[in-house]
Amino acid sequence: PYALTSIASKLRKRLGRPDLAITVATVAIKKDKECHAAYTTRGAANSEMERYEAALSDFLYAEGDKRVKSRNYAIAGHTKLLIRQSSFKPALDIGWQIINSGSRSKSILYLLAAAAKGAGDEERFKWLVKEAEKLPEVEQGSGEVLLMRQSIKVLIENNQFSMAEKLL
Repeated sequence: PYALTSIASKLRKRLGRPDLAITVATVAIKKDKECHAAYTTRGAANSEMERYEAALSDFLYAEGDKRVKSRNYAIAGHTKLLIRQSSFKPALDIGWQIINSGSRSKSILYLLAAAAKGAGDEERFKWLVKEAEKLPEVEQGSGEVLLMRQSIKVLIENNQFSMAEKLL
């Protein structure tokens, strides 16, 4: 099932075929109902296909994974789904669980910065800027510009063009 999940992920990300990713991830799930990564991959593909209820169902199941890293991928997918639906405050609240687990990766900071900007939560955005500036690859004083630029990118990737335009 994990090889099938990897194929499904590649179909979605590299080939732009979320429809095929759903089919392959579903086969992986039929082989192993506990393959949380397959649910996360299928949830992301469903979200891209604007099948939001199916995506939510997959992400909620995958969030039950006891492994923190795998669970965080599902939460990140759920967060993107909410951003795609213009539900910025819930996206920020759900996504913050990843921060609470100790993760401070750039991609998570970018995702949550977009949710914070969409929700108008400047306090959390400033906190995220400080966290970004702790990363070795981010120069002191450049965190705000970096997170603003990446927030716009995340918003555009999730079809939130009017919100992205407000940040320009």
